[in-house]
Amino acid sequence: WLGVAHADFFRNDFLPVGHVRTDAILNNDPPCLSDHVHTFYGPPLLYPKVTFDDLRNSDPKLSSGNIEENLSLYWHPSVYHVAADGTKTLQESEMTTVYYNWVPGQTTAFPAGFRMITPGESVFQEETVPGQSEYEISISFPSCWNGVDLVSHDGKSHVTFPEGEEENSPCPTSHPVRIPRLDFFIRFINTQRARWEFADGTTIFHADYISGWDENFLQSLLDGGDGDVDSQVTFRNGLVHQGDDAEFRQQLKANAVPQADTSCISTEAIDNLITLPGGACSGALISPDGVCGGPTPMPPTPVPPTPVPPSPIPPSSTPVPPTQVPPTPAPPSPMPPTPVPPYDPNDPT
Repeated sequence: WLGVAHADFFRNDFLPVGHVRTDAILNNDPPCLSDHVHTFYGPPLLYPKVTFDDLRNSDPKLSSGNIEENLSLYWHPSVYHVAADGTKTLQESEMTTVYYNWVPGQTTAFPAGFRMITPGESVFQEETVPGQSEYEISISFPSCWNGVDLVSHDGKSHVTFPEGEEENSPCPTSHPVRIPRLDFFIRFINTQRARWEFADGTTIFHADYISGWDENFLQSLLDGGDGDVDSQVTFRNGLVHQGDDAEFRQQLKANAVPQADTSCISTEAIDNLITLPGGACSGALISPDGVCGGPTPMPPTPVPPTPVPPSPIPPSSTPVPPTQVPPTPAPPSPMPPTPVPPYDPNDPT
């Protein structure tokens, strides 16, 4: 992780808002369940068809972050403890922090609809987490954009890293637009030495991002100095980090928002399992739009069928000879009467 001492920056802190097997970058079109379980931060909109407008129209009081103007959604493969018998138990971050770093006068706000994924990095050396009072996993998002595509087929090709390690190192000509660099930290407290892995069964960490900022508002923050940020944003329930991590974690927990309702996305079990659900587009996605608690749709009213007159019998292709009607016999002609001779009394016949 590059230090932020030579750049303007501000921090945004989160608790997890839910866990489910979705990915609104890689598995949103067509919408389906993702390859592995993810842990989300921000608004409780975890369904695969979530849009920029959905995020912007969500209630900032229900976002798990502490800055109301930031309605962005972040996620990463869920973290699991693996027991000796292979049982996997979900591990939740006790505070996740995203640092926004930028070079004043050179940085462009994320446009509406912008999405990206970090390259993966290996963590959990030898699949083991040490026992420590605070254990961090961190990764940085690319900070150079091609200036054209809001997302790419792999979620990565439209962004890249600067050409150099310095904060103001130039962006390559292929990706000339400098955007804020997001440094993403998830923190676990009082860990015990144990075997941990991500939901995909690896030790490779990556993170995903969909911007939920109003572009003009974010640009106004980037055009000003980092000292101006606190006075321009709204901290949910007054949650401002004052330097004491332990105290601030308690404040976050005391002001935790309800967990996202994922019952209309997927009802599959994701915790305390030997075999986790997995496989892109496998399993049942209940709703790609995450519509929960809506009215039960009424079945359509049956419409009686319209009587159909019988079809005329088509003429046979074989010609039928006309029926021969025998002629009615004519009555016999009357025979002329036989002439009778006049009576002769002298005739002996």
